[in-house]
Amino acid sequence: MDLATGSFLELLDGTRGLPLLYEEARALDLSERHVDTLLARLAEAGLLDDPRSAGPPADFLCRRAEMMDRQRPDVASLSVVRPEPGGGTRRMTARRAMRVQVRGAGRVGASIASVLSGAGV
Repeated sequence: MDLATGSFLELLDGTRGLPLLYEEARALDLSERHVDTLLARLAEAGLLDDPRSAGPPADFLCRRAEMMDRQRPDVASLSVVRPEPGGGTRRMTARRAMRVQVRGAGRVGASIASVLSGAGV
């Protein structure tokens, strides 16, 4: 793999849509055809995920960079279980919609509440 293609692959982190990816590819001197072929091969292998395909409720999650950065590993692992485009983001959005009431403000209750909050519940 050449350096330009490797650099392009690093841009596939879910923060750019296709128009911006094509623009970045042009800056790396990659042809649109090369990008199309690369994206098609990755899609056929089930290696691409489109966070924008998760629907409007997930848009809130995707727009909040600090929240998305913190929960990116969870979204990645959820996308393995739900490999369809937007599956991981949809699951994370569903998790964020859940509410749990932890009773007791002692050490155990506070620890459980902290772990659940960190997991996006």
